[in-house]
Amino acid sequence: MQRISADGVARDDDRGEVPGEARGLTICYSVFLLIAVGRVHELVPSLRSLPIAKVAMALAVIQLLVKWRQLPKLPAIGVPLARNAGFLVAWAILLTPVSIWPGASVAFLYQELPVLAATVILSFKVSGNWRQLQNVGRMLVVSALLLALSALAGFQGGRASSATGAYDPNDLAYVLVSVLPIAISFALNSKTTIRRVLNVTLAITLVVATLLTSSRGGFFGLLAVLGFMVLRPIRRPPLQGTTGKMRRIIPSLFGVLVLASVIWPNLPFDTRARLASVIMLGSDYNMDADNSHSRSNIWRRNANAVLHRPIGFGINSFPMVDIRTGGQFKAAHNSYLEALVELGFVGFVLFVRVYTLSWRILGSVRRALLAAPHNDERDAMLVFARMLQAALLGSAVAGFFLSMAYSSLLWTLVGTTLGCAAAATRLTEIASRSLSSIPTPVTQHSPT
Repeated sequence: MQRISADGVARDDDRGEVPGEARGLTICYSVFLLIAVGRVHELVPSLRSLPIAKVAMALAVIQLLVKWRQLPKLPAIGVPLARNAGFLVAWAILLTPVSIWPGASVAFLYQELPVLAATVILSFKVSGNWRQLQNVGRMLVVSALLLALSALAGFQGGRASSATGAYDPNDLAYVLVSVLPIAISFALNSKTTIRRVLNVTLAITLVVATLLTSSRGGFFGLLAVLGFMVLRPIRRPPLQGTTGKMRRIIPSLFGVLVLASVIWPNLPFDTRARLASVIMLGSDYNMDADNSHSRSNIWRRNANAVLHRPIGFGINSFPMVDIRTGGQFKAAHNSYLEALVELGFVGFVLFVRVYTLSWRILGSVRRALLAAPHNDERDAMLVFARMLQAALLGSAVAGFFLSMAYSSLLWTLVGTTLGCAAAATRLTEIASRSLSSIPTPVTQHSPT
């Protein structure tokens, strides 16, 4: 049921509630995210051995199949991204018979690939309206917060990492910097001072935990997110021209500088020294071409290998390729190189297009929302779409230093992007129908 509000916009009578057909699905998927991303079960020793994530995913998939027709349909703007992801999966499957490490490739296809595919589909299906979209974002933020708090609680110098060992410092930084923009969206969309203060505090906690990991990849990702927030407007720009842009940028830049001036001096000396080394990369062991463990050496020898086999060596085979090129069974430490070596040039292009198409979809979502009638839901979704772009940017930058091509978090963001597109399409269609249903006033003409 819908009603027409005073401003002429159609609203669902039950818009504050999760639809009945999606409630169970949403609960199961929320549990899965808390475990797959936040590793909540590892915080409780008695739960570590229980397959809670598998059970939650299995129940979610069953409900997904049963209630498929009642769940959101893929919007037109999401078709290119979904098709591209399908091509990427098909290419990985086609390469498996010629993989140089068939056992690892086959294991990936039946163990990890179904979970990643289900993650994308479920993230999309449970994000079909603003309320559900918020829920997915909230579960990601709660997961990141629990990881950050556990890292801070166990920090005794050195590099912060997950207290349970679920994430090393670099992986933890990737998760935190990818979720940070979503946490900021909740702060920007808060309607009360108390909620705004709480959400800002939460976001600052994620920033501090990211810095304490001393991850250079996480630091670059954090700089990219903050720079994007400064240079790109969150809402519709009220000012035009160069002067207007500067008047939008200066307050954001000032806020970032104030935050940095408070946090940076209070970081441990070792943390500041390691992060400051990003401006002197020549002294970093990762740039030492003679060190077989350095990233630059791993990248160079394995990038050369793909030139001899452009189709790729097979999914999940990078460590074996590293041995063949004179390495020591090392991971790629670079999501793009991981895709290039394992899936060849075709897979690399498809992987990069996942990011670019997701970015374009969110840009289209914002343009559609800006053209829609003004209301609170539309404004909040505008902020969320922009911050989801920032999350993808943080993931893309931090992922340059980590093997995260098949990360559950990355593919959750992709599915959430499709969900955001579906929710925005639904909102704009309702607004369009409501406006067209308003009768046009008839002007009475007096007889001449």
